[in-house]
This record gives sequence, structure tokens and C-alpha cells, in this order.
Amino acid sequence: MELNNNILKQGFISAVIIIAIGLGIGFLLFRSNIFMPTRPVYQITMASITVGIFYSMLKGSNLRNALAVLLIWYVISLTFSSRHNYSILILNLTYIAGLSLAVYLYMLAIRKSLVGNAVGRIASFVITTAVINTLIILVLALLSLPRAIDSPNLILDAGYFNLKMGTLIGLILGIGIEIAEYVVRKISV
Repeated sequence: MELNNNILKQGFISAVIIIAIGLGIGFLLFRSNIFMPTRPVYQITMASITVGIFYSMLKGSNLRNALAVLLIWYVISLTFSSRHNYSILILNLTYIAGLSLAVYLYMLAIRKSLVGNAVGRIASFVITTAVINTLIILVLALLSLPRAIDSPNLILDAGYFNLKMGTLIGLILGIGIEIAEYVVRKISV
């Protein structure tokens, strides 16, 4: 039972550190806008919480448990939405699923030793998150294909914005993951 408590403690500490770093840096850059679901930079809040809980659950548990926690987070995220309609359901689901995929691919690359040092791990998370964040816009555009066909410039602008936001989010949370891992290693010794 001691091992389970230790793993639970490490997972909690990891999640709190990742979320705190994401929200802290996001707040420094964009102030209270990161807490307003109607603002595009709200992605930082969603990403910080999603990555924090999914990463820590994958580290300390299995994929099934991590996905169960994500489902709970998805339901909670819907309660924070200012609008409760079909598009928010799809947006939050797509965003949480996309970010979770980025974390999963990142952890797979780490396990397979494709990247070794901290800078390489952060860079791989930046790239993965930027690409996935951009693909999220394409998935959402496919769901509203007539609108996307009518205004392709809007989709391109949104894709470029999400590429930049994904890069920023990947950098912030990649650093957060590295700091969380460092702290967990130090307290586990």
C-alpha cells in the first residue's frame, strides 16, 4: 500500500506543478484572459489542466485510468463553458483528445528513447503540441465543412494562430513537465 500512496503523491505533485507553471506563465503573458472561456488564450488553461492530469495519470497508472480521469475533466470543463451548445461539446472533446494524444506521443517517444536530454524532450513536446494544436483546427473545420469552404482564410488564420499557441503551450508545459520530473525525483530519493 505504501507504493500506491507514494505513486499517488508523486502523481499529484506532478499534476500540480505542471498546472501551476502553465497557469502562472499564461497569467504573466495574458493576464486574466486565460481564465475566460470566450478568449482564444483560454487554451492555456485547458492545456495546463489537461496535460497536467493526463501526464501524471499516465506516469503513475495505466492508460485506462488516465482516460477515465480525462472523461471526468471533460465533463468538468463543460461546466466552465459560458455557452452550452453542441459546438462547445465538440470543441472541448477535440481539444482534450488532441492534447492527450500529444502527451501520449511525447511519452511514447521518451519510452522508446528517441529523445534523451531535457532540451530534446522539451523540443519534442513543443513540436508535438504545435502540430496537434494545428490539426485540431483542421478537424473542427471538417466538422463544419460548408463554413470552411466559404471562408478558407478564416481556417488558415485559425490554424496559424493555433500553431503559435501550440508552440507556446508546448514550451510552457514541456518546461513544466521537466520541472515536475526533477521535483519528483528529488523528493523520491
